[in-house]
Amino acid sequence: MESTLYLHVGHGKTGSSFIQSTLALNKDFLSENNINYPIDKEERLRHSKGNTSSGNWDLLTRNNYIEELEKLGVTENESLLFSGEALIRYIASNKNNINSVIFNIKNHFKIQQINILLLIRDPGDHLVSKYHQRIKGAGFFIEFDEYSELYAKTKTPYTVVLQLLKTIKTWENANITILNYSRIKYTLINEVSAWLNISSNMAPFKDFLVNRSLGESELELQKTINKSLNELKFDDINYQPANKLIHNAPGIKKCIPFLSTKNQESFEKKMDPILTELNYIIPKEHRYKKKISLQTKDSNDELSFTKKQIEVIGKSFAEIVYNLNHTNKECAHLKHKIHEHDMLIKNDPMYTLHKLKNAYHFVKNIPKLFIKNILRKLIYK
Repeated sequence: MESTLYLHVGHGKTGSSFIQSTLALNKDFLSENNINYPIDKEERLRHSKGNTSSGNWDLLTRNNYIEELEKLGVTENESLLFSGEALIRYIASNKNNINSVIFNIKNHFKIQQINILLLIRDPGDHLVSKYHQRIKGAGFFIEFDEYSELYAKTKTPYTVVLQLLKTIKTWENANITILNYSRIKYTLINEVSAWLNISSNMAPFKDFLVNRSLGESELELQKTINKSLNELKFDDINYQPANKLIHNAPGIKKCIPFLSTKNQESFEKKMDPILTELNYIIPKEHRYKKKISLQTKDSNDELSFTKKQIEVIGKSFAEIVYNLNHTNKECAHLKHKIHEHDMLIKNDPMYTLHKLKNAYHFVKNIPKLFIKNILRKLIYK
């Protein structure tokens, strides 16, 4: 049986975390089918629990990648599997010379062929899911209609998909499978198993909604927090209840934001050229659906939370209050020590900061913003 280098390349918001949790859970089963999914024990355990992950593709970015793979038990003439939604961008642009890395691995381990899995998603579905991701993970707070204009302007990930397909076309002994997540969402693992050409389907991770989207109330809450923190010029986005809700309050219905008919038509018009170009390449049954069908007006002014959501939010805010109080005490102690030991050198604040870091190891646990503010007040008061 020919050995194969399998590359699951994304793109984003097409079930990657669910796939990677399933791959980690089925590592031994894959090995029985002569497919090595290289991943260290700690990462495997974390992924197996359904935590949001980036897969194992980062092994391809390490300086000593061959040695790292051999440490993880990779040997010649066996199939290798890498998964990571960032791979699409790296391969399309050959970032960090990753394409040479891929072929070096193929040659070093005497692998005969390369099989690539590209998962795409209909623009309407992807637009909504990406908006959720930006709100819950990137501090976004703009309204959905504004985001839809930004999305249609950048046309990401569609330009990257096009570049990937052009790049793969130049590779020898490489095949690509393109599947539309919007069509196969509920049979995703069966499709991945078929792509891997294994004897039977992998056992899927128990919770289908790994890294789920937000409910309507959750979305509005996180958006309001993001906006308020931005107005306060607070640059740390780690204080977010959304991530707690995702992992601790499952089963919440996904919010589909509304978009006016005019904006939907404008979105479709802007997206049409690149979708038309891609649909000529993509297999008919998995082509992009050009028309989007979203709500055209907001039908609900009243929002509510379940008891479980309130419990998670309450605990999240309690942790924030505790951490802030603890940090304030550390900062007050630090200020006292500065004056006590006369360490403040007004003409050389960088040297002062260096001395503080060496003298007080706990400083590293204080958010950078607090340190900046304290030094600014002490030095320039």
